[in-house]
Amino acid sequence: MVYRRTHQVVKRLAARRSAILSAARDAAAAGGMAAVQIAPVAVRANVAAGTVYRYFPSKAELISELITEVSRDELSAIRRARTPRLARHRRWPPR
Repeated sequence: MVYRRTHQVVKRLAARRSAILSAARDAAAAGGMAAVQIAPVAVRANVAAGTVYRYFPSKAELISELITEVSRDELSAIRRARTPRLARHRRWPPR
């Protein structure tokens, strides 16, 4: 029988990946990119170091994904800031 990931399993895996990235972001905020090391990130994320490597095969890939995530968040914030307030609420143009 072929193993199929259930919805619950997919949610749990996504939550763990998110926790690892959040821990890496916290480490980078506290001490710069040099502070993003696998063991401290694993401790912050409350997972084993091997689990971090399961999601991110190397420190470089973890940092790369962290930079991608932070950049995506910043671009979203910039886009929200430049959109007129009324247009964001879809009441533009006024009736």
